[in-house]
Amino acid sequence: MEQITDGVYIETGFAGVTLGAIVRDQHVLLIDAPIKPEDIRSWRTTIQNLSNHNPRLLVNLDGHIDRTVGVRAMDCIVIAQERTTQIFRNRPTSIKPQEPETGSASERCGNLGPIRWALPEFSFSHQLNLTWGASPIILEHHPGSAPGAIWVILPDDNLIFIGDAVIPNQPPFLAQADLSAWQESLILLLDKYKNYTVIGGRTKPVSHEQIRWQMKLLQTIQKKLTSLANKNTPPDAIEQFLPSLLNKISSEESTYYYKRLRFGIKRYYQYHHLPQIESADCG
Repeated sequence: MEQITDGVYIETGFAGVTLGAIVRDQHVLLIDAPIKPEDIRSWRTTIQNLSNHNPRLLVNLDGHIDRTVGVRAMDCIVIAQERTTQIFRNRPTSIKPQEPETGSASERCGNLGPIRWALPEFSFSHQLNLTWGASPIILEHHPGSAPGAIWVILPDDNLIFIGDAVIPNQPPFLAQADLSAWQESLILLLDKYKNYTVIGGRTKPVSHEQIRWQMKLLQTIQKKLTSLANKNTPPDAIEQFLPSLLNKISSEESTYYYKRLRFGIKRYYQYHHLPQIESADCG
């Protein structure tokens, strides 16, 4: 665990997403949850040592399986954006993990057993302010990387958690993305929050250079898919340009990353360019 500023901590050592903990006035706001049971136990112990009080709230930055599969075991009151809450309402109460195909971190974590979701108790549309002590905590909807994606903003600390809006050196998760809205969110991030420390959803703090890299990548993907759609290219033919695109993203030769890119791009293409095909719940 790493302390970013007074009362704000992140954990990047577990499989999956970057976790956050914000301690304010004897309350704790947790950001996302670990995947593995042993990581959940370790994280709960760490949080307990930070504060004599049990965690009060947990916020999901979006509905992706990597940040929600372990939420139920955290035994917290859960907050999410209303689009994320709707995703959970549409899911079965309990599911068995499927064969790996999406490139999610949870698919590399062995047998997790049946998954039982924790339906958020509270949801909001655009913004929710938490007033614990003198320093505000702002939860704000910023769609793009996922329909219900939110940022956690600490204005007094010049600190912001942005989830999967920026994932350096990894393929983005595209299955439920809106590339135009995503780029607009990144422009806002570079402008309004240019003096902030930015915590990505799967890394340590990200730089302005990495944010611009993410924007350029999204522009490249969007232009390519639009061009293919104009040529009436079938979804299966999209796979031909994936190796060259993956080489631009990561030097790691990874079947896992390839699956993530293939799954996400095909889902995005089907939903946005072949609208007769319904979008699936992709995490």
